[in-house]
Amino acid sequence: MDISLQKKKINLNYILKNFKNISIAAFFNIYSYLPAVYGYTIGKVAVIAALREMSILFASMYGLFILKEKVGYLAFISAVMILTGCILIKLFSD
Repeated sequence: MDISLQKKKINLNYILKNFKNISIAAFFNIYSYLPAVYGYTIGKVAVIAALREMSILFASMYGLFILKEKVGYLAFISAVMILTGCILIKLFSD
């Protein structure tokens, strides 16, 4: 079975056309992860791991509301599972 991957080239015109959205996404991606990185220096790992997973949800919400990305059922179910896991970690960690 031969599976070949097509390489997609990112055009400079695409980057220039969408520079504002790319910059906003990059900023919020970094901003959504920084609290988790800082938390590892001051707190318990299990609780901070839940915070880190929440940063993924925040990044997804930025994409949904600011960048107007489409979200399907799989993304919604994944978000609910992450949120449920975070709540369980917080409830049952010492």
